[in-house]
Amino acid sequence: MAINHLLFDLDGTLVDTAPDLVAALNFVLTTHGKPKVSLKDARCWAGAGSARLIEQGFSLSPAAKGFQILRDQLLDYYDQHVCEGSCLFPGIDQLLTRLEAAGHSWGIVTNKPARFTDPLLNALGLSHRAAVVVCGDTLPTNKPEPEPVLLDEILTEARQLRRDGEQRCSGVDDTVSRFVQSIQLRFAVGSPMSAEERSDERTGFECCEQFDRYRLAVG
Repeated sequence: MAINHLLFDLDGTLVDTAPDLVAALNFVLTTHGKPKVSLKDARCWAGAGSARLIEQGFSLSPAAKGFQILRDQLLDYYDQHVCEGSCLFPGIDQLLTRLEAAGHSWGIVTNKPARFTDPLLNALGLSHRAAVVVCGDTLPTNKPEPEPVLLDEILTEARQLRRDGEQRCSGVDDTVSRFVQSIQLRFAVGSPMSAEERSDERTGFECCEQFDRYRLAVG
C-alpha cells in the first residue's frame, strides 16, 4: 500500500535544536559558577532532553536536591531563546518541498512540549506546512508509548485543525482533507543505505548531506 502521509520526529530529525539547548545548559552552568561545555561534547545529551542535559552538565542525579530547580532554569532560558541557533538539517527543506509537490502530507510527533514546539515551528516556517503536530503534552502519554502515533489520535488532531479553519500544509490544496479522510497512514522509517542502494532508482527521494544515508520509501 502506498504511503500517503508521513510523520517525523522533530529534534534531531527535522531540526538541529542542539545549539540552543546546549546554550541554555551553558547559561545555567555559568550562573552557578560552572564551566561551559562544548556543543560537540553536549550534542548527544541534548537528544535526550533537558533532564539529561542537567544530569550530565552538573554530574547530578535526577533525584538529587535542587535538580528540578536547575532544570526549570534551563527551560525558562530556553523558552526565551528557542530558535536562535536552531535550524533545519541540510536537505530537509528540499525533502519536505518534494513531498508536498508529490501530494504527500506530513506531520510531526514530538516529545517536546507545545510551549517550545509552537514558537520553534513558527520561527522556522513549518507551522503552516505540517498537516498535524502532536506535542509531548498533547496527549496523556508520549513516545515511546504508542498513543501519539495511533491513527485515531492523529486524525482527531487533524480534524480539530480543520475545524479551527487552519490551512496547515502548503502546495496541495486538499492535503488536510485527504489526511483526515484517509486510513492509509504509514510511517516513513529511515534505514541505513549502502552506496549501491543510494544509486538505486527505486529509492523514493534523494536526500542530500546527512539524509543521503537513509531511504525514504514513498510509494
